[in-house]
Amino acid sequence: IMNTWVTVLPEGTRLPFHQPFLQSGLGEILALGANLFVEAMFSGMRPDSATPLVAEAYRAPFPDYYSRVPILAFARDIPIGESHPTTPYMREIGEKAASLHRPTLLVWGMQDRTFPPVILEGWKALYPDAEGLELPQARHYVQEDEPEAIASRIVEFLQKNPA
Repeated sequence: IMNTWVTVLPEGTRLPFHQPFLQSGLGEILALGANLFVEAMFSGMRPDSATPLVAEAYRAPFPDYYSRVPILAFARDIPIGESHPTTPYMREIGEKAASLHRPTLLVWGMQDRTFPPVILEGWKALYPDAEGLELPQARHYVQEDEPEAIASRIVEFLQKNPA
């Protein structure tokens, strides 16, 4: 599990870059027209990680307006508060995740502004026996910021926990 969440965020939670995408009209202009959701993600990487090749790879699946529709839907589906339409689904996912009893590895970029370390604490509570890899300088896109550290830790984890 790397820098994500499985909960309903409290009413009033403000995620970086999230609010403009919720506004009808403006969200379409920013996400579908300007591809801003993808362009903004590079701030979720250390500057040395956001190379032109990496940027090209993240842009490639979203070359035009219509290919970006799912990105806008994703941004709008993040459940914030009890009245959000996806809240029941996220609650169900969280409940099912809690019932999984498998070896778990939590990998976290400790400089993540999208999902700060407090979210990691929720995962630790959900999976108290989980192993962890906290990357002090990594941001949201941990796989870009610390690929070698993550790959070696995953290999070690899988060797200790064969299927």
